[in-house]
Amino acid sequence: MQWRENILKIRARRRVLLKRLFQSLESAMATFRKVRELLLLSFDDGDISEDEFLLLYDANNSKNPDFPYQNYEHFDLEELDESECLAEFRFRKRDIPLLAEAMRLPDSYTCEQGTVCDGIEGLCLLLED
Repeated sequence: MQWRENILKIRARRRVLLKRLFQSLESAMATFRKVRELLLLSFDDGDISEDEFLLLYDANNSKNPDFPYQNYEHFDLEELDESECLAEFRFRKRDIPLLAEAMRLPDSYTCEQGTVCDGIEGLCLLLED
């Protein structure tokens, strides 16, 4: 009977620790990546079972793909040649800044997910084929 009491105490302690963990993560606005890393550590330390790990790991998965933006080149209109501009944006390279000026576009945009791009880059994103 004592082993059952010990198991119940361990499970209760685990629930309390997990609850504290997720409360601290929520208050710190943790990313899905951080939560998943903490779940991996908790599983590796034996704090959560395999079933708990799989359930929580799947529940904390972002619907948006994780793109390592540092691996991509920064957009620069000057680096594109005329044929690329016509193919991608349906405008000549020299006309894109004129179009941005005629449309009175702001100097920069802040996208919904928090990324910032300049006005020309934002226009090119909209024009992109």
